[in-house]
Amino acid sequence: MEAANTKMLVLIEAAWSDKKNRKIFMNTMDKAFTGIHGDYV
Repeated sequence: MEAANTKMLVLIEAAWSDKKNRKIFMNTMDKAFTGIHGDYV
């Protein structure tokens, strides 16, 4: 699980290398998810 989370952060930073645009995107995406449910094991 920890390795997957680390890899996810690496991929996010690679996809949105501009910190400002990454923050805008992630803040927008966070509004769509509650954090209560996940489809991962």
